[in-house]
Amino acid sequence: MEREENQILKHFGRKNCFEVPEGYFDTLTENIMSKLPEQAEESRQPATTKRSMRWHVRWARVAAFVGVLTVSSWMALYYFNTSGNNRTATSETGNAAYSAIDEMVDYTMMDNEDIYASLIENN
Repeated sequence: MEREENQILKHFGRKNCFEVPEGYFDTLTENIMSKLPEQAEESRQPATTKRSMRWHVRWARVAAFVGVLTVSSWMALYYFNTSGNNRTATSETGNAAYSAIDEMVDYTMMDNEDIYASLIENN
């Protein structure tokens, strides 16, 4: 790496070959700003408005989630409680749903030995 740098220094020397016109950097900012399109001041929103909009969006998401949860719970209860026209069918379906849940809960409380024993009993 040093060998290449030495060759470049021998060929070009240490003289700075880049030059800019006198006063170029003094007017550079004004030149760049004059070439940019002007923006209307009215289009900018204050930071407080953006911040309050974020809160509105968050609350809207929470409200939507609670609404979906409420509707789905209501539909699930309606489904389990009204599966027929007569009351006996409704109570039997509800009991069947609860017995299935009870069976699942009992299964999750089992350890390996209990699971093996229940499998042997079923066969």
